[in-house]
Amino acid sequence: MNILLSNDDGIYFTGAGLWALATSLKNRGHAVTIAAPINQQSGMSHALSIRREVEYKRFDHPEIEAWAFDGTPTDCVKIYLEGMTRKKFDAMISGINDGANLATDVLYSGTIGAALEGFLHAIPALAVSRDKDSTIPFETCAAATADYLEKILSIKREPFLHNINFPKNFRADKPEFVSTRLGRRDNQRLHELHR
Repeated sequence: MNILLSNDDGIYFTGAGLWALATSLKNRGHAVTIAAPINQQSGMSHALSIRREVEYKRFDHPEIEAWAFDGTPTDCVKIYLEGMTRKKFDAMISGINDGANLATDVLYSGTIGAALEGFLHAIPALAVSRDKDSTIPFETCAAATADYLEKILSIKREPFLHNINFPKNFRADKPEFVSTRLGRRDNQRLHELHR
């Protein structure tokens, strides 16, 4: 498969989840391209840079085509797909984000914003996040994400957007994917818990 990756944590060291995902997919024989922000862009939602130029440069990696942008996660995906390539992508993954994207937080998430942009370009898309306090290594999350993507694309090819969150730890030895609806974050309850 031909897979586009992005994130909102940035392409450098804060993007450990991005590189774990890129390595896992490449080791499975998939073609991987990265279009990600230069800097941390959490909380940017589906924002676009308007009235300013977005600079980009080739990121130096010996095996993966990677581009770094000084814009939002949505800028990265939109500019790459609309202005820099004619490639057709089988899937687009944003992440692996260092912090969960649950409930109404998805409205603010740059991780979700990048995946949404892939979906709007008719590409099956995943937004993938891991709880900030998780004991699950990024490499394990990446392998599970690759398994999930390969399985879901064998069932359906039409564009979709799935939001995947890895917990603090697994109940069993392997991940168990469960579908749910979007809930509301109870900020008052969180405040009480952190007193």
